[in-house]
Amino acid sequence: MEVILTEDYISLGFVGDKVKVRSGYARNYLIPRGLAVPATSRDAKQLRHQLGIINAKKLKLKKAAEEIASRVQGLILEFTLKIGERGKSYGSITTKEIELALREKGYSFERKQIKLNEPIKGAGEYEVDLKIHAEVSTRLLVRVISEKPVVADSEKESETKVVRGAKTKARKTSSVRSKEDNSDLTESDAGESMGEAKTTKSKKEAKSRSNTGRAKGAVASDKDDV
Repeated sequence: MEVILTEDYISLGFVGDKVKVRSGYARNYLIPRGLAVPATSRDAKQLRHQLGIINAKKLKLKKAAEEIASRVQGLILEFTLKIGERGKSYGSITTKEIELALREKGYSFERKQIKLNEPIKGAGEYEVDLKIHAEVSTRLLVRVISEKPVVADSEKESETKVVRGAKTKARKTSSVRSKEDNSDLTESDAGESMGEAKTTKSKKEAKSRSNTGRAKGAVASDKDDV
């Protein structure tokens, strides 16, 4: 169904625009709220009257839009973006940021009135189209300034982590080697202790055998004397 807008309804258009919408949406919402009238009517006289009112309102709004356009035309909106050394941006400027920046300066626009093909992700100056009225558009300047690169800090953190990891690994390796060395020393000490024990045992056994031999010799000598 075709209707003619009697109010600016940004999602559809501006006053006087003829748009095509679903029949139920037109009859149940737009027309009852006075936002639109049917583009065709059985009463031609009534339609002409409605169009006369709509066109007069459209001209009035056009003049107001032209005044706004003259003020916005020289407007510069500044933003900052964190951009790394390799040109990677951390974030972007979208119609949402532009809408909020305009609102802070006292201009109320909807995002659909801001014509931005794609988000801005680099430093520089950009011209952005602003649709104020069906017949009135203007451009505003968006200036994006690059903040101090954050990638360098990230790289430093990575390098620090690598160095810390290397130091930790070195300490672990040193600790393992120390344990191995201590283990070797322990085994060596144990071996020496066992060797000493064996030597002592051998000496005792030899001494015992010697004493036993002497005792036997003494007994034999006594027998001979008898």
